[in-house]
Amino acid sequence: MFSFNYKEEHDLDAALKRYFPEGIDIYFENVGGKMLDVVLFNMRNHGRIVGALGVGINYFEEGDLHQVVAWIKRIFRFDKTGCGVTLDPKVTGNLIFCIDIATRLVNSQLMGLRKSVCIARLHSAVPGVAKVSRTLEMLTGVLLQRPLRQLHIRTIYESNLMEYDADKHVVVFWISYEADTYVMTLWV
Repeated sequence: MFSFNYKEEHDLDAALKRYFPEGIDIYFENVGGKMLDVVLFNMRNHGRIVGALGVGINYFEEGDLHQVVAWIKRIFRFDKTGCGVTLDPKVTGNLIFCIDIATRLVNSQLMGLRKSVCIARLHSAVPGVAKVSRTLEMLTGVLLQRPLRQLHIRTIYESNLMEYDADKHVVVFWISYEADTYVMTLWV
């Protein structure tokens, strides 16, 4: 397996020929656009393009993500579908659903780094933006969670303030964390 940062390459076609002189065997596609156009001309004979479907979801109440996966399978008439990530209730986000042969990649979605932008409303005003910022920066490290009566040990790597509105008691921040961390429960 090999990857490169396409944003650092000025000529994608030349980069693909340089990195994959015999052509590309397998390409995972979930965006389309210019990269896909160039990849198509650099595929090896009998190479495969594995696709994924991204779905924006407003997940307002407790529900079963497996049901959403089943709906996608039925609506689009796919043989196989899978999703390796979840959203907390009352969260809006984009989920990647793997289809057909791409379902082999579902477990890889369960590991790794996630980043989210979060909005929190505080019970009362906090004197000074510096204190809010310092408090958010302290919310890192190992985290023990028990979402479905099973202990999960997860890590929050970084937490940084983006904006604080003292009048409305609203904090906007971003965090990076281990996949499958129940982020919403940090603030309850």
